[in-house]
Amino acid sequence: MKKIEKSNYTGYLWYSDKKEPEVFYMTELEKELDDNTNPFVIEGWLTDGNVSHYIKYVDGRHIVKSFDIADLENRYISDEKTFVSSFKGFKEIVFTQYWHPVVDENCEGVEVLQPAEFVFTGFIK
Repeated sequence: MKKIEKSNYTGYLWYSDKKEPEVFYMTELEKELDDNTNPFVIEGWLTDGNVSHYIKYVDGRHIVKSFDIADLENRYISDEKTFVSSFKGFKEIVFTQYWHPVVDENCEGVEVLQPAEFVFTGFIK
């Protein structure tokens, strides 16, 4: 069983028995994800500003990847990306693309930026 610790989250959880995701905005939430319970979370992104959780149900189990936002900000170059939101009450959904420099032999040994992580960071109303 995987657990999302109690905090005030913004994001969404899309359950297997729903046509639309359940959307949260600064909502206190604590969630245990049991792979053997229905309905299950097909997909979700939750953030409290400090941590961003990505949830995906694949081959009968929940995969949860958590990102420490402060750690990412310290280690990588970041670039904010906004997309038109299909969630009611929100104009845009916001992600942050993190990049890390890597020496590329195909570019005469010059450092190039490669994608590191793509993380949900919130909504714009």
